[in-house]
Amino acid sequence: MNANAASGSAGWLALRKKVRTGRKAVARRESFTIAQRRKATVHNSAAGIVKQTYHVACEDLQVTSLTCKGGARKPGQNHATLDQAIGLVRQQISYMI
Repeated sequence: MNANAASGSAGWLALRKKVRTGRKAVARRESFTIAQRRKATVHNSAAGIVKQTYHVACEDLQVTSLTCKGGARKPGQNHATLDQAIGLVRQQISYMI
């Protein structure tokens, strides 16, 4: 019975490893899809801004200084700040002008 239990637990560990790597692959694909949607949205928004206005003024923001140092205390704040793609909007507008 010990031999079967040992091989069963080894099989379980292998299956668990496959599931974890599968989840990572799915997360990677979803992250890529979200990034592509974000780029398309930023591009379309910047194009609308440039078409509708004659003058565009952009503030010189240091995006890295907008993130806070908090580690485990504020994990979602940095993620939300960086997800807004502030630097990408400015880059697209300056490219289109």
